[in-house]
Amino acid sequence: MKDLSKEIEQVIKGVQARKVILQTLLEGVPKKGSDLRRALADAFDRRINGVSDALIYFNLQALENAGYIHSYREWKDKYAKLNPEWIQPLRNYFRVIAPITCVGFIGDDPRVHLQLRMKFKLNRQFRPEKFLFFTSSRMRGRIAGFFDNVKVEFIQDNYLFDYKTVLKIIDEHIRKILPTHEVIIEVGHGTRFCSMALHKISLQYGLKSFYLTDDDQIIWIDE
Repeated sequence: MKDLSKEIEQVIKGVQARKVILQTLLEGVPKKGSDLRRALADAFDRRINGVSDALIYFNLQALENAGYIHSYREWKDKYAKLNPEWIQPLRNYFRVIAPITCVGFIGDDPRVHLQLRMKFKLNRQFRPEKFLFFTSSRMRGRIAGFFDNVKVEFIQDNYLFDYKTVLKIIDEHIRKILPTHEVIIEVGHGTRFCSMALHKISLQYGLKSFYLTDDDQIIWIDE
């Protein structure tokens, strides 16, 4: 996983307002201008009306130009949110700890979800709160032993050999999870296109990835 600290520092440029805005957006939900004004007022120990529009929007524009955030309008309100590609790198930079979701693929061996769950149950560093697995629709009815924190998404069997389709399906789910959870990815199971898609996503979003061996050992992939 690439360290983007220097790149982040070049964008922040020591400006405290940008740090406050990014940390506020790391809370996981889009923020209105009034939310950011309140966060800046708290950070600078000012009254709400002591935070100028120029301070907010100049720094929002700088962060948007750098590709870190995206702004949009709903009716009369304008919102800002982090672009998914920067959520985990910014968490790492600010040392923000988020609950973990482990994502992987269940191939021909339906026990993978049990193996991973038990493996992480003994792991002191990573204790996933949730698990999300993708698998072929033909596995429906063959997988048992699920716990409440395990979710399975079935993909039509003919799609599993279409890299772009698999990538799109998995990517849509990852984008929904990232605002509230750190995602770690097991890349070793499923078709080669599934493994490629999971690996691609881990690189795109700066996520930790690993391989679960046949003897249940976890090998972390250091990019």
